[in-house]
Amino acid sequence: YAARYADAAPPQSESERFDWIPSHLFKGCAVPDIRHHIVEPILADLFPPRLSMERRSFFWLHAIRKQDKNASRTFTFLMRNKLHVQTCMRDYLTIRQKHRASQQSQSPGDGVSGEKISDELSHNFVAVGQNFPDPGKATSCMERLHAMKDGNIFRGLSSLLKVETTATDSQTIAEDILKRIGSKHPAYEWARLLLVKITQQPFGREHVCRMLDFVASPVAANDEDSIILVTSALEHLVQLARSAPHTFQGTAKELSGLISHRDQDIVAAACKITADAANCLDVTGAHQAKICARLKLLCVEGTRIQAKHAAMTLAKLATVAGVGREHLQDVFEGIVDAAGDDDLLGSNLPGVLATIQVVGQRTPELFMEHLQDIEKFIVGDLLTRPLPLVRRSRGISLISTVAELQAWGLKALAKGCGRPCPAPGGEARASFVQRVLGVLRAALSPPDEQAARLCSAADLTHLRVAAGKAVLVIARTDPAAVTPDLFISTSLLIRDAPAEMIAKLQHGIINYGLMQGYAAPLALTALYGDAAARTASRNALGSIVAHVRRRAANVRATAVNSSRPVDSAMLSRTLLIHSAEYVLPYLIFLLAHHPELPSKDVGAQDGGTAYRPFEQAISLAITALTAGTTGECLPAACKIMRKLKSMVDTVDADKSHGIYVLSDIALLILHQASTQKGWDTGPYPGQVPLPIEYFTLMQRPVVSERSADCRTGRVGDFSHLPVGFTVQLKNQVVAAKHGDKRGGAAAAGARSKPAAARATKKATAIRSQPTTAPSRTLPSRAARKGAIVDAMDGDFSWEDDAGPPRDSGDKGATHQGSYGIRTAPPVALLAPAGWDSDANAADGVDEDTEGEEEEEENEEED
Repeated sequence: YAARYADAAPPQSESERFDWIPSHLFKGCAVPDIRHHIVEPILADLFPPRLSMERRSFFWLHAIRKQDKNASRTFTFLMRNKLHVQTCMRDYLTIRQKHRASQQSQSPGDGVSGEKISDELSHNFVAVGQNFPDPGKATSCMERLHAMKDGNIFRGLSSLLKVETTATDSQTIAEDILKRIGSKHPAYEWARLLLVKITQQPFGREHVCRMLDFVASPVAANDEDSIILVTSALEHLVQLARSAPHTFQGTAKELSGLISHRDQDIVAAACKITADAANCLDVTGAHQAKICARLKLLCVEGTRIQAKHAAMTLAKLATVAGVGREHLQDVFEGIVDAAGDDDLLGSNLPGVLATIQVVGQRTPELFMEHLQDIEKFIVGDLLTRPLPLVRRSRGISLISTVAELQAWGLKALAKGCGRPCPAPGGEARASFVQRVLGVLRAALSPPDEQAARLCSAADLTHLRVAAGKAVLVIARTDPAAVTPDLFISTSLLIRDAPAEMIAKLQHGIINYGLMQGYAAPLALTALYGDAAARTASRNALGSIVAHVRRRAANVRATAVNSSRPVDSAMLSRTLLIHSAEYVLPYLIFLLAHHPELPSKDVGAQDGGTAYRPFEQAISLAITALTAGTTGECLPAACKIMRKLKSMVDTVDADKSHGIYVLSDIALLILHQASTQKGWDTGPYPGQVPLPIEYFTLMQRPVVSERSADCRTGRVGDFSHLPVGFTVQLKNQVVAAKHGDKRGGAAAAGARSKPAAARATKKATAIRSQPTTAPSRTLPSRAARKGAIVDAMDGDFSWEDDAGPPRDSGDKGATHQGSYGIRTAPPVALLAPAGWDSDANAADGVDEDTEGEEEEEENEEED
């Protein structure tokens, strides 16, 4: 196809038949048996050699136009992997030159330096080998390549790594290198793949220049196909700038023309490219003044996207080349003066707020110099503007301009709190963070009666969600500054904007190191009826749990490999804080403060049915923690839940009863998971530190209330559960939801199968079950009457577990020194009357009912 149309554009019918093939090949990178090691050589030889670079770029542009989201992601991965190999090879060539210089030197003190360089070479061989299918074999081949004496090979490698090397020269150099290595050399095949990985083709600077020229060429307003191609080319260039910014070296002239283009979309894309590839811009040449002057103008008069990336470019230029500092300072001081004089036009406010946001994020010193003026403009002027009044009968759901500007103002303040300042400005920044959190607390509070009646609900919700997102931004760097009330208010926003909050929470935890406790709000989607939100939260929780466990493994490896002595007890507490299971105390705290949590009296009625939605939320979190495991998290989770029953709510002591009930529900769910799966829940060897801002330690175990048949209260597992409460299994939830569709047969107890067949199946299942198999039923009546007690005295101290136990003097509590669910008979304690009144609910599930584990799909963000 490419050979037939090497000199002319193909007809539409042929284009539709073949243009999809190159972009479809990108998807092979995600196939385990193919991956990018096989895809890269295919892409390198996809077009015939006689095809010119213009025609190759033409075919690639039409192919990229056909690619979908998955192909786009694999293309980004391919380019980033290529950049990584090139970086490793550049490092190798630099070390090789140093190694040769040290060998030629005869100075007496060069022995140690030579050994150090040899170690660097060994590490570099391993680093290069990690980019190949067989790292060990690749490392060995790299050593053989290094042992070669022909200097032309290494000069050729250096030429291939240069961005300005053309496609024709790259092919000639690669053929010469392979000829010098020899086809019989053991590293010949590996060297062929190495040359494919380090060459700039097929997406080098030549390709980028062709794309830039195509975008800058005039297009007729009625030519829809050309407009679509220009859009695809812009998206492709932006993607290349993010994944391979070095390919834009020497393109300052072309980019300066795009920045001044009359089309606003092209200008926005050009600003994105300059922001990602700022290191490659030749700002010291003739185009420096033109580029910087245009960027300064866009920081104020451009759209929000244009201003954001224009300011980002100037900030990066100030860091890399030292030429953008004065330009960014001039723009920012001009904004401050105009805001003080009330000279800012309303049309310029989106761009101005974006510039303020970038300055606070990238240059905190400059931001803090004018903090008082910026705070006066945003807090004293912008946030005090009244929202437009609307008539409820009109049903307006669009967000007003004032609400959008105020939301951007909150984001700018939060970004200004994100990066710490140098030591002299530390106290000023801490005070600023507290003031911003006060503003966000006011924005998160429910609106007054007049605002709720007269203002648009969309505006009010938009501002509250923006304030919640701003809190999450501050929590990335200052988690201790976010108080429990802000944590609760931010978490409850998931009901108003589930899609936005789920994405924000997942992005913050995975990409910005947000504390895993902020994954607790995702479980709140189980309280509501939005099936799409529940599915999204399950997927997000699965991704977060996997990421947090990788992060905890890195913390453990760092502590183990540390040269400093580490206290074992402190290390155990630290590892638990970084574990995925540490989301449970935040979830219990959040549910205890949920406005829909029933009171003690209401929750005790009807076997605790009022707690059913909260049970589903806890079950959602525990399912994410146990999915794909063999129950390794159960001992720690059980220990955390039992420790919560010895705590008091720091914020509101009246909420403590809810913490105890929810902890028992979690223990019941964990017990069910262990018995159904046959998992071992042994003791957890360590203490459980809990955040003192949320929980306060008690000096004695929590005792439940006395009843008519119980002279003393009960302690331990399930002691605070409502009488008759059982965990509702998955099949029971489905039956309750779809009972009306079966004509009420499920509610009336009708069986879908004949009684004889059902009884035969159950009897067969019981006979076929081995006696040693784990039980699939809920805890027995005797187990719940004799509640498991796990109130070890060592748990009531912040000191280490070592040391003799102390007698607390509480005759109503039985102390035992174990942590997990026991296999030995527990201590029998008196239970209140009517505990077994609901016998049917305590019987558990049928033997032929088995839980199905849902597959969690983890998607990686760009």
